Amino acid sequence: MEWQCECGECQFSAEQQERLNQFTRVELLNLIYELACNNPRANSILKNKWLTTPPDILSRVKEEYEERTREQLDFWDEARISSWLNDLYYAILVPLKNVIPVLPHQSEELILFFISDWHRLYEEIIPAGDDDSWHGYLVDFWLKAICKSTNGDINNITTKIDNINKNTHMSITLTSIIASIHKLPKGTIKDGLIKRYDM
Repeated sequence: MEWQCECGECQFSAEQQERLNQFTRVELLNLIYELACNNPRANSILKNKWLTTPPDILSRVKEEYEERTREQLDFWDEARISSWLNDLYYAILVPLKNVIPVLPHQSEELILFFISDWHRLYEEIIPAGDDDSWHGYLVDFWLKAICKSTNGDINNITTKIDNINKNTHMSITLTSIIASIHKLPKGTIKDGLIKRYDM
């Protein structure tokens, strides 16, 4: 089996590519182990994308969120808050990208938990900053999850959107839903939702 880079950024030379393809299974396992031990990002990708089951990812994501949002931030600088929110995005939402296709209902429930916690997060934890970015990301991921959990059935998707839009505790506005609809990939789901909501 020949190894190929999926990200397009590896830029191995032909000789390096050939050498990589000649490694034995044991050599590759040692290489993976060494990379994971010496590179935190590689370690995180390996754990979250390849070695952790989707149900475990959901549990870890919730635990990580609760840990990170337990106490008020001790800084007011908007650049640091923006950086903190960026880290929160990568720690909480990025792992869900691989889980949503496998466990859409459970992902939807977890994202709704994050959305319902949005007010607490911005009233008690984050002293200042852009509150729309985190909320917008949550709505984006929630919409992806409901599209998957309903198997793309427009009627079921619109029912979920309408129900959540009526729930004042969730703080999802039609404007944020429409913005998230426009970020969906092209296709019949996006077209149907635009026709239904984008007046």
